[in-house]
Amino acid sequence: MLPGQIDLFSWKPRARRSDPDTSQEAGKRAAKFAGKQHKQILDVMTQAGIPLSAEQIADRIQGADHVKIARRTSELLQAGAIVVADSDYINRSGSRARRYAVAASDGGPT
Repeated sequence: MLPGQIDLFSWKPRARRSDPDTSQEAGKRAAKFAGKQHKQILDVMTQAGIPLSAEQIADRIQGADHVKIARRTSELLQAGAIVVADSDYINRSGSRARRYAVAASDGGPT
């Protein structure tokens, strides 16, 4: 990893120690594909060149579920790879949603 790069793809626990065995197993499975989903999300956002909501990102990834994309965008946000651009988007359910932009090297939107 180069200086200044974010390690998005390292394993992080996705279940609490107090969670049942089934949740522990699901967390381990999620760790296997989360890195691929992070990359897909970043690729879609970079290609779009405009802020996108989790729903809009999911629409651009074949077979993607917006709930899973929302989980991954939360991880990308926490890692500093993306930033909240606004909260003005109205999704299909009629609720306001955040739109995200790829973070510039200075931490702002690109």
